[in-house]
Amino acid sequence: MTHAVYHASLKWQPDNVARIEDRFTLTTVPDIHTKAAGYGIEILFLPIGPIYDEAFFAQYPDTKFVVSNTTSERHLVNMPDHIKAITLKGDAFLQDITSTPEHALGLILALHRRIPAAHQEVTASGTWDRYRWPAPQMLSEMHIGILGAGRVGRMLSNMAAPLFKKVTIFEPKGRSGLLLEGDLTKWLATLDVLSIHLALVPETEGFVNDAALARLPQDALVINTAQGAILDNEYLLHQLESGELRGAALDVFPEDDDHEQLFVRFCVYAQTHDNLILTPHIAGSTEDAWRMTQGRVIDKLMWEYEG
Repeated sequence: MTHAVYHASLKWQPDNVARIEDRFTLTTVPDIHTKAAGYGIEILFLPIGPIYDEAFFAQYPDTKFVVSNTTSERHLVNMPDHIKAITLKGDAFLQDITSTPEHALGLILALHRRIPAAHQEVTASGTWDRYRWPAPQMLSEMHIGILGAGRVGRMLSNMAAPLFKKVTIFEPKGRSGLLLEGDLTKWLATLDVLSIHLALVPETEGFVNDAALARLPQDALVINTAQGAILDNEYLLHQLESGELRGAALDVFPEDDDHEQLFVRFCVYAQTHDNLILTPHIAGSTEDAWRMTQGRVIDKLMWEYEG
């Protein structure tokens, strides 16, 4: 049987692990720093997060397939040409996966209505005071702007339409059929909520920079469930600390070491302020979405082997 390596940090659901164990000789390693023993390893099941470069792949010279149930392949750097990546990038199957826009909408509601802080006050002190927690307005009087007209942005637009007074999408590439309200700075100045849903490519890294954030109204909310590096997080924290922005909710953060101290500062700020919500990259994390996306890349791998 074909030899495959599975990284335990993937934490795939047992039925999906059983599927690959039935078809391949599977070696499980605890993390990417532990090399599987033996030769002839043809398949690597890899989690997103770490960067896999030439040095990593050199440890597995017989690899034919890398399998990752991710919508991005940016963690696969300089992968040898003879290896094929099996991922969910560009897969039409994802049209049925709604977990990420659901989480974005949940963050908007939780931040706008300060639900986590209200809950914490009730449970910590027993204080039951509705007048401490008014939201400034109803969603039905607000304008949400969605930055990015890909799969998630379009889904969120459909979900938000019955709730918000106005829903607009800004697509930097100007794809046909989408609402593009002039230039970015003018559009930002009209928003009550900015929800970021761009893919991370060289052109979008740092796209929502300090100048863009400064164009938002003071009572606006910023939501990011896309990629941390799209947003100027340093300036965002400055806006929160100075009162220049009403609130932010982040499900993603830059992954490089340079941002570790900034992440700590966000955490410290969130401990004493109710206008920042942080979640640990869980936007896509529902059990059914995990099961479906894991199963999909297994199916695609089987098709490669079985024709």
